[in-house]
Amino acid sequence: MRDVDSSPNGLQITSGGDDMKVRLWGLSSSWSSVKLQGHQVSSLLRTTYSPDGHSILTASGRSVQKWDSKTGASLPITFQFPEAVSVTAVEFSPDGDHIAAIVGEGNVQVWDRRTCAVGPVFKAEPWRLLNAVYSPCGRLVAAFSGIYCFWLWDLHNTTVKEHHVFVTLEGNGCFERRSVTFSYAGNQLAIGFDDGSNHIFDPQSGDRLSSLELAQQALGALAYSPNDQQLAIGGGDSSIYLWDVQSQEPCIKLVGHSASVQSIAYSPCG
Repeated sequence: MRDVDSSPNGLQITSGGDDMKVRLWGLSSSWSSVKLQGHQVSSLLRTTYSPDGHSILTASGRSVQKWDSKTGASLPITFQFPEAVSVTAVEFSPDGDHIAAIVGEGNVQVWDRRTCAVGPVFKAEPWRLLNAVYSPCGRLVAAFSGIYCFWLWDLHNTTVKEHHVFVTLEGNGCFERRSVTFSYAGNQLAIGFDDGSNHIFDPQSGDRLSSLELAQQALGALAYSPNDQQLAIGGGDSSIYLWDVQSQEPCIKLVGHSASVQSIAYSPCG
């Protein structure tokens, strides 16, 4: 399993992995309710719900698919992705009106879902981007590469397409796919690294607010609780650490997985 996402109403989970299938899980059952096949290029890299919960977007190399979250039926995509160009990640804006995708090696492409118009392209070349994340207000898009740096663009100022905030951290290492996340209030941006370090930044200024070191425990995933008081951290030691953001100490360690925790999602009620 490479990616998992919780539906907005908290009643369903979608997952995808190396078998190129999308699975829809009903939380009232221990068995997957629907198994969808459609990606025939490579492992399924990203799966994400629309904000209204009615549809799911999935990305797998050059294949992007849209699904009905209730029936599992394949849905048409009303905008055109570039042909013969890899799309490694897709993300809905919080209001559902736009979609951002990692296209090619170092570009973030935005589409308007209402008009199907192609929006701005933000470039981070020659860096290879792994994922893009919207801020909760939908104004900012953060993208990160496989090294210690990330970019932040202001979608309300598309005439200036250079990065709004650029941060580079010393050392040798890389991000994991789900190790960048905004707080729900949008005033914090958490980034985890595979050396076990976790840093929280102010997305407006780029200042580092706090840090947590988990020695030699590679980070696989990050998720804020809905009230922004807690940060869940997936560890390379098969554990999950629940970090109290205010006290800046890991308060709970959850044990039970048999491998590195690669994805975490809170239920909407927390």
